[in-house]
Amino acid sequence: MGIFEIIGPIMIGPSSSHTAGAVRIGKYARRIYGVSKLFDLVEIDLFNSFSESGVGHGTDLAILSGILCFNVDDERILNAFGIAKEMGINYKFNFMGINEELPENTAKITFYNNREPFYIFGESIGGGLIRIFNINGYNVNLFGRHPVLIVIAKDVPGIVAHVSKVIADTGINIAKAEIERDSSIGESLSVFKLDADFPKDRLPLIFENKNIKEAITVERLEEL
Repeated sequence: MGIFEIIGPIMIGPSSSHTAGAVRIGKYARRIYGVSKLFDLVEIDLFNSFSESGVGHGTDLAILSGILCFNVDDERILNAFGIAKEMGINYKFNFMGINEELPENTAKITFYNNREPFYIFGESIGGGLIRIFNINGYNVNLFGRHPVLIVIAKDVPGIVAHVSKVIADTGINIAKAEIERDSSIGESLSVFKLDADFPKDRLPLIFENKNIKEAITVERLEEL
């Protein structure tokens, strides 16, 4: 059997954790960053098992393919390096070795542009399933099962109430809300897991609260 076979979930690759999961980490990270947003460089740090056996399993190809928005069964995964080059996408891989503080199959994806770097930590948890557990230093728990609205704001009262009202006025239910605060910089990151996609044309209503710095809508991941 060759290194890339179709097994388990319908996918390209020999391992649902190291390939299908890696594709989905890259794809979800790109959605969180913003599919339409430009970047000068994307840097991918691989840790633990991803670092030790990632090349043999095609993890590097898989994560880059996800960043290119390929699906897990897309045959273009095999040519991801060349396709990225043709598209003018600059990428860099760092194989970071063992870090016992991080989960077994961990990737850190950092998007660089003219602003500050935007980074995401994700892990492959088996069977092609993933978890995003950190966004720019804020702890989160995102599995791609729900549409999500992410709000970054000054850490002041009223942010959650304002956003919740805007969501409710659209007729969308909130499945779960999680808030992380960083007192050192006076900011908060709120994650609203929703029952339906938040309409992008309603985003201006979110920014009616002047303490809100950024609002990101993220579609759920496709099922395997």
